[in-house]
Amino acid sequence: RCLSTGKDVHEFTFAGDAQLSTTQKKFGNTSLYLDGTGDVLEQNSSSDYAIGTAPYTLEMWIRPDAASITGTANLIDMRTGATDVAMRLYIDNGQPRFNVNGADIVLSDTNVAEDIWYHIAIVRTTTGANDTKMYLNGAQVAVGTDANTYTAKPMKIGAAFNLGNEYSGYIDEIRFSNIARYAAA
Repeated sequence: RCLSTGKDVHEFTFAGDAQLSTTQKKFGNTSLYLDGTGDVLEQNSSSDYAIGTAPYTLEMWIRPDAASITGTANLIDMRTGATDVAMRLYIDNGQPRFNVNGADIVLSDTNVAEDIWYHIAIVRTTTGANDTKMYLNGAQVAVGTDANTYTAKPMKIGAAFNLGNEYSGYIDEIRFSNIARYAAA
């Protein structure tokens, strides 16, 4: 979202040498590049993320470097502690996962590879059983149950709440919506 002046509603602080890069991009002129060493974007808590039990979509384009497909690499982390009722989207040994309150609730057995663009979307239509889905490049790759109630939280892009498990690669077009944007693959 942006204001009538064109300025973004949500302001993020760039830390380390996180940067907008023209080297790779999915859309527009730039994408976010993180080298996995002290790079993160941070935003203070926002009531825009306090969606309660409403439907939502969390989506982005990623192009991971080799370092992000081995081990753990956080894409988005809204936790303030390890077991916090907050969203965490990450890659574990090449597999995208969505975690809340210390537990993976949607995890894919489909791997992502280095230097390839992927669209990842997590979509909750209701809080019912198996009503939260993960899409990878438009194909449903996982399903789970998310009955959590979300309150206002901060957001980190490219690292965990404690600045660990950093992501290395490109990210473009991050969007968080309070609606379920994709109902089927």
